[in-house]
Amino acid sequence: PAPLVQVASHIIRCPRPAQATNRPMRTVFAVLTLIAMASSSSASSTSSAASSSVPGAFARPASCSRSDCKKFTSGPPDELHPVFGPCETAMEKHRRQAASALLYSIQNHGQNTFPHEGLAAPETERDIDGFLRIAIHPGLGDARLVSSTAQLISGSDGHDEIKQYAKSRVEAGVRMVGHKCPHELAANLVAFGGDRARQKRTDAYDLDVPLNYFHEGCPLVEPDKSKMQPWRNKNVKVCGAYRRMSCHPRLRKGTKAMLVDDYYMSDVCHQYEALNPGVSLTSARAMSCICPCMKWDNKVNEMSCPTCTSMSLQLGTLREYYTEKAKEFGCKEKGCECQRVWADAIKGSKELIDAACCAEKVYPGFEIPGKSGYSLRIHPYECCVDPDDKNPRVSRCTCGWDAIFPSNCPCFEPSLMASTPIVWQAKLKTVVGKDNKRVVERFRDVDAAHQFVEKLVASVKDRVPELKAHRWKNKFLKHNFKIDVQTFNPKFEILVVADAASVMEMTATHTGTCEQSTSCNLYVVMVLHNPGEQREGGERDVFCDVHWFWSPGHIKGSTVHHKAMHIIKKHYTTPPPGGGEALVPGLQRIRLWTDGHPWVYKCAPNFGPMLYWPVDPASVPDAATDQGYAHADDCEIVHNFFEHDHASGPQDITGKIPRAKIQQAVGYGNATNIYNYHECMKFCMECPELQAPSGNQAHRGGSFTHNNTYNFYAFSDGRDGHQEEYDVVEDKKAEYKTLKGCKADGGMYFYHSMKKEGSGGTGTVVHARGFPCRCAWCRAGEPCRYTQFGPKAGDHTPTWNQTHSAEETRVLREAEKKKRAERNGGNATQLLSAATAAAAANTAATTANADAPAAAAGATAETAAVAVASSSGGSSSSSSSSAVALGEGEINEMLARHGMAGV
Repeated sequence: PAPLVQVASHIIRCPRPAQATNRPMRTVFAVLTLIAMASSSSASSTSSAASSSVPGAFARPASCSRSDCKKFTSGPPDELHPVFGPCETAMEKHRRQAASALLYSIQNHGQNTFPHEGLAAPETERDIDGFLRIAIHPGLGDARLVSSTAQLISGSDGHDEIKQYAKSRVEAGVRMVGHKCPHELAANLVAFGGDRARQKRTDAYDLDVPLNYFHEGCPLVEPDKSKMQPWRNKNVKVCGAYRRMSCHPRLRKGTKAMLVDDYYMSDVCHQYEALNPGVSLTSARAMSCICPCMKWDNKVNEMSCPTCTSMSLQLGTLREYYTEKAKEFGCKEKGCECQRVWADAIKGSKELIDAACCAEKVYPGFEIPGKSGYSLRIHPYECCVDPDDKNPRVSRCTCGWDAIFPSNCPCFEPSLMASTPIVWQAKLKTVVGKDNKRVVERFRDVDAAHQFVEKLVASVKDRVPELKAHRWKNKFLKHNFKIDVQTFNPKFEILVVADAASVMEMTATHTGTCEQSTSCNLYVVMVLHNPGEQREGGERDVFCDVHWFWSPGHIKGSTVHHKAMHIIKKHYTTPPPGGGEALVPGLQRIRLWTDGHPWVYKCAPNFGPMLYWPVDPASVPDAATDQGYAHADDCEIVHNFFEHDHASGPQDITGKIPRAKIQQAVGYGNATNIYNYHECMKFCMECPELQAPSGNQAHRGGSFTHNNTYNFYAFSDGRDGHQEEYDVVEDKKAEYKTLKGCKADGGMYFYHSMKKEGSGGTGTVVHARGFPCRCAWCRAGEPCRYTQFGPKAGDHTPTWNQTHSAEETRVLREAEKKKRAERNGGNATQLLSAATAAAAANTAATTANADAPAAAAGATAETAAVAVASSSGGSSSSSSSSAVALGEGEINEMLARHGMAGV
């Protein structure tokens, strides 16, 4: 039949793959060639072939296709010719007979080897797969061709059962081959070592993508420095199946739901879904990709984002309550309204916001260069306006809680919710310290005797607007950061990501007799400069340098930050000592991204010096009394902020590199004299692994790969004996005019110090805007089309007021400590009294079978849940007054100016 001839012609025209070097492939290809020749003969055979003595012999054709043929078309069966005609050559005759014999053998083998049902032995299955890889033509989809191919391979003219199974085998081969060319199939066969490699479903999500993201790119996952030995081929269940994993133990700085939400908002997820339209990944499936090597950090609740963590904990408790009640009332069987939206909305904070907001939309102008089709897709700003914004410049959307809450569901009947006690975790004021005089906020269980489901539902409802704004800002800011990385101008800009590492306490053997501070600070700065040409489908190549700054424990904050920025600016504009050109000789602007720490970045001591940065030092008069001009460096600073508690990134992992090496050296006994910042600096300068980036230390984060240099610096306070070796940063408090709207957990997220005519004084201003915008119009210098986002922009001039001496600074800090201790002590006393009263009321109510004892005692839900935690770290004792060279009158006068009279 014609379909059989088409199959044969496809096979015989198929070129032999260059990769077909192993014996099975050579054999299969040779057999297929002979089968094709035989099949072309069988296409014109008659029923007389069945009675032939030669297996698979062919009937005599009615006519000859050769024009020069002079022989008759009659003769014995062993002289039968293929379609070429009776005048075949001897070679053609031998080839025909060999092909017929091979075809008969293959068909006989197929009938005896192919199992009628189920799978055969692994070796047989591999042979069948290898045969099908070569036998099936790419794109074979016609049902008649599939059936004819099955008939040819199995030789099952009269065996319907074998033919049906052979057809299913051929259909499996069609799915396996797809549209791959022979070269791709051969490459796959070599790559898989001859094992089975069925083609993946085209609509299946590649789970290796989120698995690799959680291991390498998720900011909420950090290496566990306490574990020295990595896993080696450990058999664990991940991505829904058991795998052999070789990875280093890690710590999760968030719940699994938070990790999944972070993946959903990442560019990795968006880019994968853009390249694979139609695929989807559920939250449960994404959670299965979180490797067991990522253990929960016990301290995560105290350090993680309070907005996201609180909502995740409350939703988890509410979900447990709803699941239990929905079973009890049979909501699923009855088709209750809670099954339409609510059941999916409370699976996580992402699902809740998706249900409580209008559908996401694409904002034009925010496309990331090099990643075609990847733009800013986010919920409308009108749905996510910050509830603290009292005068928004857009109309708030009416979407929200009321659209998803099933008010008519029996699970949430008001009387039931008001009478059902429940326990959930919330961030409550907690009394800690040796003397119970310190008040902090920590996650604690809310007292079940005073909290009911209606309170939990009300709490979740009140938090939804805050969570919507929080997630919108986080996604918008991070997207602009990605655009900034790809678009900063290499001729006159560098991009800087900075972070203040936590205080490091030294524990070496010399600390007992050390006269200097045994704590030190590490400030990390990552600088991107001199990027290459933009390329499609990936990030542009860019140089990334890492700069670390060591300082004593009391030298920190904005003072260290600005000193580091001045050193960075000098580093990139000064030619190297050996000669040559500076790295960025025309540097005019530093694009800076940091978190919103309240006394390091989002404060007057940071914005004040920024005002003076664009001033040319040569234009500052010698007689100038304004000490703010000490920061004049003829360079603009564009300071962008991430959303609070969501600034984790490569800078966090980078800051741990030197600390981890020091801790390992001390722990293994290889170093015993690391007891202050000077010894840390010496260790880093001598450690071979910290002289240049290596493959093991490099952070796999795209542009932020450590691919250029490591640089170490140290700051002295001028009194520790090392002032001759390092730059001196004196511990003096400088006061500047305060900016409005610089809240640590909100407010403005963009500050740009620049020159402006007519501003008076310094001739510069700090331009503040609600959010940084790197849209196409802003980058082109045209009017922005998204000025409605965030609070109204404005110019500020936070000029310098005064700088206190070192002695005055110490007095002010001691007074601030005392005032804070007194305030915390008073708060602790009130909370303890309220908790005691609530406990007494509970006892009395239990005796009298009262229903609401807490109300009678006047205890609120917050004070009733206060926990008294016994821990170290009470308020530090103040230093002796004899160490301060100031008179009592001067001290009292200075404290009165700062609102601390009588302290």
